[in-house]
Amino acid sequence: MKRWREWIIAGWCVLVVAVGSSVAAEAVESSMVTLTDDEKAWLAEHPTILLAPDPDFAPVEFFDHQGVYCGIAADFVAVIERRLGFHFQRVRRDNWPQILDGIRDKQLDMLGAVAQTPQRRDYLEFTEPFLQFPGVIVAHQSVTETYTLADLRGKTVALVEGYTGHELLIRDYPEIVLDVVPDTATGLRKVAFGRVDVFVGNLGTAAYALAREGITNLHVVGETGEIYRWAFAVRKDWPQLRSILQKALDSIDAQQRQALIRSWVQPLPQDHSISRRMWLGVAALAMGALVVMAWVFAWNRLLKRQVLQRTAQLQRALSDAEISRDNVDAILKSVADGLIVANRDNRVILMNRAAEQLLGTSLDQAYLQAIDTVLASPESSRYLSRVFEQGDDCGAVEWVVEGVGEQQGRTIQARTAVVQAQHGKRSRTITIVRDVTRERELDRMKNEFISTAAHELRTPLTAVMGYTELLLHPEEFNVIDPKEQHRVLTTIYEKACRLEGIVADLLDLSRVHSGCLIALSRTSCDINSLLCRAVGGYQYRQDFTVALELDSEEMVLWADEKKLEQVMDNLLSNAVKFCAESCQVFVRGHRDDDFYVIEVEDHGIGMTPKQVERIFDKFYRVDSSDTAPGGLGLGMSIVKNIIEAHGGIIEVQSVPGQGTCVSVRLPVEATAGAGCPEAVAQD
Repeated sequence: MKRWREWIIAGWCVLVVAVGSSVAAEAVESSMVTLTDDEKAWLAEHPTILLAPDPDFAPVEFFDHQGVYCGIAADFVAVIERRLGFHFQRVRRDNWPQILDGIRDKQLDMLGAVAQTPQRRDYLEFTEPFLQFPGVIVAHQSVTETYTLADLRGKTVALVEGYTGHELLIRDYPEIVLDVVPDTATGLRKVAFGRVDVFVGNLGTAAYALAREGITNLHVVGETGEIYRWAFAVRKDWPQLRSILQKALDSIDAQQRQALIRSWVQPLPQDHSISRRMWLGVAALAMGALVVMAWVFAWNRLLKRQVLQRTAQLQRALSDAEISRDNVDAILKSVADGLIVANRDNRVILMNRAAEQLLGTSLDQAYLQAIDTVLASPESSRYLSRVFEQGDDCGAVEWVVEGVGEQQGRTIQARTAVVQAQHGKRSRTITIVRDVTRERELDRMKNEFISTAAHELRTPLTAVMGYTELLLHPEEFNVIDPKEQHRVLTTIYEKACRLEGIVADLLDLSRVHSGCLIALSRTSCDINSLLCRAVGGYQYRQDFTVALELDSEEMVLWADEKKLEQVMDNLLSNAVKFCAESCQVFVRGHRDDDFYVIEVEDHGIGMTPKQVERIFDKFYRVDSSDTAPGGLGLGMSIVKNIIEAHGGIIEVQSVPGQGTCVSVRLPVEATAGAGCPEAVAQD
């Protein structure tokens, strides 16, 4: 009678599920997806889209004995086809690697259910996941404890071949005895018949296999902490198809999705109650513990000396091991460069944080990957081949990683050393990776500086030598008139002053580079008069105008007047160089609390944020082309050091195409000691 009642209840459950699935299917089919004109046109241009499911991944997707595409993903595809009014052509391949090769070579167009990985994102576009299952631990119903992966130490665990957590269990839980099985059903049967302790897999495939195999004596006893997520994926060059599929998925609400999933997967039984047998086991363990404690107490005095000796030895060994581990960790963390250690098979087993940041990966992703795959460069692959063949005498290798968008490219340098084992064979390799972008940029800027400096020095020297030759041979070149000779001497003097300015800039740069501030000779300085003189030197020009705006009150600063004149000359010359014709340059001076503020504003070509960020770098020139205005690229660097030597601040604001404003803030110090010899001597 009891068996008949169970059959009746089971029949009603099947009927309810069937009716629910039918109602859910009708609800799913009830709405169409609204596509844009471009998306409709794209579908019309691609009438044949090849869908390649995994042939044996029940219940997610598989082909049945009649070759029909079935599973949860197949039901989702069917709903999407009805809502789009479009049919995807199914293509059957022998196994999953063939499918990945096919879509990578663009022989296939779409995958039914696939998990995202960094490697797959290189050639696939993914929708949002439509299916996810937690990782679970399945055991016999007689097991009443709740397990985690840590609780499986010493137990025999069945695991499907190719399970993504295989390497994790081997690395982090070496005490677990793994029994690799070809499929989920085989692993569950082994648990049911007591050949292994537990099975580890995902909830969906486990529930489906239990129902299909008719196994009723197993239940879930814990979770692994992993979540398996599957999405649709399309070719990288077909983002339109990804958008269309996502719209179709978004039209399926949560209730409809659950109906599609539960038509294939039912929840596994979970029993967390404490049975009478468990209480008896606990009591037996307690009694056993009391017996053991009594035995230990009885033998304690006889074994005390040995225990103490062994404990001391173990403590010393543990201390040594912890010191060694701490030393290794300290070395890895203290190394500023990236460090990668590979085993004798050239697979990554260790990587520090600097290497992870430099290569844009993590140790979890790179673990047991080939080192040339992690470095991801043809140059590094050829370099590693030479190192493995010839040894350490191969120098280093450099390659450029292209930037994305506004991000600039980077130059990476790698150097590999081979570690030899006692028998002379290679046991592992250590690779140091560094970002040498800045060094290479400085090399380029220094080379450019040498070329520019030679040009800047040669131009006035050529003029000096030419005009000197005129004066040495006045009759030959008809330079007899005193006025003409005076004009020639004036030109020679101006060019010599230009040479003196270049040499002075180089000497100032040398002092700054050696860690010294620029030497100042402070006196009482009338800043308003200084600004008037600086602006006056540019007011004779016809191609632009300079406007000066000053406070009415007189302002005297304790400063080096010549250095401030050098600052103003540099700022005004920069404003003039990069100004369009007939434009106006504004110079303003006013007091702001304890600072005197000088602003030089132009409406020239302006600068980008990247250029503003580097404007104070040594040797940097905003425009280094052949048609750019002259200069060594030292002016703004020296200006910044002069202002900082005065205890001031300099700031630059610029907008491309609109102009630049340079703001200098100099402290207004007490003038009681102005002109005092002691104050000058301190500077």
